[in-house]
Amino acid sequence: MRHFSLFIENKILGPLTEDEISAMIAEGKLTPDSPCAPEGSTEWEPAARYFKFNEGLKVNWTKPIQNDDETEAATLRITLETRQKLMTYGLADSVSIERFTQIQADLAISAHEAHLRSKIQSQGIIRATALGVAAAAALWFGLGENFAGEALSAAAGTVVREEGNAHAGFKQLNYELQQFVGVRQRADEAKFLNPNGSTPALSLVQARLKINPNAAFTFQGKVDTSPLAKDIAKWGIKIGADIKVYALTAALPARTVTLLNDQATMLEDVLAPALDDAGFQKLFAAVMETYPVAGDFPESAKLKSDAKGVRMSSLAIFIDRAELRVRAADKIPAQNHWAVELHAFIERLNQLQRKVYTLTAPEARRARWSEFNAGPGAELASWILTANAKQGSAAADGSLTINETTRISIDTLEQVIVTLRINGDLVFLRWNSHFLKTTPFTCQELPQAYFLEREKYVVVSKTTTGGVRLLAKSHSPSHDFYLERTSPQWPFLIVARAGDTDPLSLLVDAKTYAEYEAGKALPMSLIRTLNAYPRPVDSPIPDPFTAANAPQ
Repeated sequence: MRHFSLFIENKILGPLTEDEISAMIAEGKLTPDSPCAPEGSTEWEPAARYFKFNEGLKVNWTKPIQNDDETEAATLRITLETRQKLMTYGLADSVSIERFTQIQADLAISAHEAHLRSKIQSQGIIRATALGVAAAAALWFGLGENFAGEALSAAAGTVVREEGNAHAGFKQLNYELQQFVGVRQRADEAKFLNPNGSTPALSLVQARLKINPNAAFTFQGKVDTSPLAKDIAKWGIKIGADIKVYALTAALPARTVTLLNDQATMLEDVLAPALDDAGFQKLFAAVMETYPVAGDFPESAKLKSDAKGVRMSSLAIFIDRAELRVRAADKIPAQNHWAVELHAFIERLNQLQRKVYTLTAPEARRARWSEFNAGPGAELASWILTANAKQGSAAADGSLTINETTRISIDTLEQVIVTLRINGDLVFLRWNSHFLKTTPFTCQELPQAYFLEREKYVVVSKTTTGGVRLLAKSHSPSHDFYLERTSPQWPFLIVARAGDTDPLSLLVDAKTYAEYEAGKALPMSLIRTLNAYPRPVDSPIPDPFTAANAPQ
């Protein structure tokens, strides 16, 4: 069975089988002059050349009458013969024919047939007249004259002009259709590319990344508190399990250094073994090495002599003698300088006295430790905990990592402070304290990827581009052919960090567009896969399409 293509209402249909086309004729969807081309042919001819348009036309009219309204409508329907005439004469198509009543259809057919009869009659007169004139001219000039032959030829041309014009029109239409086929082929092959002007989103995010040099490193090490744990175990005390390390961003101020030293000294005192006479003599001798000897004053030598044989039990008596002497020296102008030095010496004796008390009475140790933590210790804790420091917690094996620190070296190691608890009291120790055992540390620069993962780009708005009506056109003196298509839509998420004034427009897929609403942050793993634009843009319009509203 052969196949054919049809050109109806500026559209090419097919290839269709002969049965399908016959059905269209029967339904009144095809007229005798509808352009038709067999499969494989590029020549368009009237459909009447290949198919019959006659009384054999059938119109399937099967809808049953179900109610009064339909019964009334049926009485107004035109007859099958009338429908065939309307379709054949081109007075109606499959849609408009339903608007005719029988009376309207009869009037339209009568008017058209009268016009046809008049036209045929006129053409007959013209033909007869032309032949008559040609014959007369032939007789007048002689049949052998060229002029007579030309006149006959002209007369014959008049007779067949109408048919010749139709043939030329079909040839012109065939040419125009071939031009349109080329346009349609280019339109079918046209590809819509992604919008132009994109940049990988990752490269833009990297370029915008700002890293604080005081937070660009990672400190790693291992701390062992066993030396301190051993010292306090004999008092039935254990170190708390929560051990933290602070990496300060700058050197400690002088006051904080003093407080750290005082706490370390206090810790040594309260953890020292009980003091005996031999231990006392060693401590007392160390203090006596700082005695201010003044050779011009006999009182100086006398007081130093009184120090011989001092024991723990007589230390308080020796301190009373020294205070009497310094009060006397304060009243003698010549001894004022010595008096100042003697005051400082007496303060060292008082410190020794307090230490002796601490080392000989357990309750004194606890009282002295509590007193320190309530005063200088609290000040130290307040400063450390509120300082601009990065914090890390030691694991069970003592290992720890502190990210985003300043660069730590041997010269700045005192900026690393270990904190732990003894009986609930906070203790702050330098990384290299003798109460701790620490391994060599490392301080390395963090990779850029670490900071990228912490960048927070939030959706500030959403929009789409595309969805534009496009046309592919083919113009000719007698016809305008066109194909219509809608450009694809491109979804964009507009994202920015807090404080950004130049957001990024990210091209995403439909699923991502639906998932991320305004206010939601995009993970960096997603941003890495996207392209960014300065603003949402549409894709280029491919040839042969133009925007429907573009100037012609």
